[in-house]
Amino acid sequence: MRAPATAGILATAARRTRVQPVWRPARPLAGPHGDDHRMDSTRARADRLLAARPFAQLDLREIAPIPGASVHSGGAFFATAADGRRYKLRECSHRLRALAIARWVRLLPSVFPKLVGREGRLLLLERLDDFRPMTRTELLAHADDLGRIGARVHGASPSGLSGAIGRRAAALRFDARFRSDLRAIAATGLVDAPTHARALAKYQAHHGRFGMPVALELDDLHKGNWMLRESDGAMRYVDEEGVGLRPKGTGLASLLKTVTRTNPWYRYKLGYSEYADAEFLSWPYTEYLLLIDTVRRVAHKARTEAREEKLPDEVAHLRAMAATPELALDWRFPKGDT
Repeated sequence: MRAPATAGILATAARRTRVQPVWRPARPLAGPHGDDHRMDSTRARADRLLAARPFAQLDLREIAPIPGASVHSGGAFFATAADGRRYKLRECSHRLRALAIARWVRLLPSVFPKLVGREGRLLLLERLDDFRPMTRTELLAHADDLGRIGARVHGASPSGLSGAIGRRAAALRFDARFRSDLRAIAATGLVDAPTHARALAKYQAHHGRFGMPVALELDDLHKGNWMLRESDGAMRYVDEEGVGLRPKGTGLASLLKTVTRTNPWYRYKLGYSEYADAEFLSWPYTEYLLLIDTVRRVAHKARTEAREEKLPDEVAHLRAMAATPELALDWRFPKGDT
């Protein structure tokens, strides 16, 4: 009886993926001032949260947006209790998402800030006052540490549907999403028909070779998502909403797009290999990850107009990847040499 149930869950996941809208019309940021208006909205959310008196036992007296935080990740706030203790408050999209993040944060205490508590879709975490933001140069210098962290995250074994069934369902979703996003990009005219065909052919060749491995993943390994403690070199990933089941290794793609040499890729693999087998991170598989990630980013920027100043570079990367032969072993990173 278990096999039919599994098949039914996967079939349902596939149907849900197919009925999702292929594209949403591009919409401008609300308000005449774009990001300023978004931050005003975040302040209003902070006031609303304070009025709701979450975590009443701690008697929170102040909730405010995190200064300098990206307005595109406006669900995080600083909170101060009556006794002066300070926390980070994360407002998740819904209760089940908060439950999943809470489970993963507890599972990986050396990767995330410590979880203090959860109420509904709210998470209360330690405030990393003894940590500071990292620069791009520092993050690249810690590529081996990122590899060690990546191996530990991939090795986590979430229970329930985040196990084998959930991974298979997620693989179906990500495959359908890539194809949908690529069609939508072509429909906007950002790439022509031959580029679309070449990109799809390359993806299909990679997909036929590698499938769609899915694992617990940290999205966007860029400097804005990491904090460093200078006293011992400890690092923490602070975009809690960025953890979830994704194509295995996709967080690495955003890191590699910022480099001019392949050295961080080798160092990431070296650190990863201390905890797990890193052979899956071959050069062709890395190209596969970069293609998936680039299509996702181009589609998102075109759909939402978020950080659209980066769109021309992302489109150029997509065209360059599409122009190389399928399964090219000599492909180069978008900004770099070897």
